[in-house]
Amino acid sequence: MDRYVDLIHQNYEFPTVEFKELKNELYFHDIPLMKLIKKYGTPLRLTYLPKITQQIQKARRLFRNAMKNLITMVIILIAIVPNHRTFLL
Repeated sequence: MDRYVDLIHQNYEFPTVEFKELKNELYFHDIPLMKLIKKYGTPLRLTYLPKITQQIQKARRLFRNAMKNLITMVIILIAIVPNHRTFLL
């Protein structure tokens, strides 16, 4: 294995949306990785803020949907068991 892209092919499902290979150069979200490696050396750790924002939005959406489902389940339970007693813990 002489190239970084070979390591990516070996360890990850490639190509992914984040990575692409163009003229034997590896890019991450259209950022040329070799340029960063030449400037900062290796090992190199990247933090890609747009991806973090995307994951936060996904978590919020999942939480909102879970809460809607929970409220729906409670309403159904109240309708099924009309003479219930509510206990708060």
